[in-house]
Amino acid sequence: MSKLEGQVTATATNTGTGSIVSLATVGQNGNANIVVINQDINTPVTITPAQSSSWTFAKVMVLADATHSGCADTNVTLGGATIGEGGSWSPTWQYVNNGGSFTIGACGAAVIEIQP
Repeated sequence: MSKLEGQVTATATNTGTGSIVSLATVGQNGNANIVVINQDINTPVTITPAQSSSWTFAKVMVLADATHSGCADTNVTLGGATIGEGGSWSPTWQYVNNGGSFTIGACGAAVIEIQP
């Protein structure tokens, strides 16, 4: 997976005590796309997006358990909305300013789009 629609894979650095996996790509205009997965089945993680180029904000969409009952929850949301049987879906992006943070719950994940 060296290229995703004109993007190149970038090194993602994970710091802190959480158990996460991440994959990052960088586009030609300086935008970055990052997927972060929290592998811990009990503990949420706090994520503070960063990149070496200057940027102002990031759009974040979190995959989470809908009922906050943990990893066994089969009712998940992406961007705060469930995906309906027919494919209907009305997600909401969160906006995080440069230096800001957000939380991914246990067994959760997030898609992050950093805008230059």
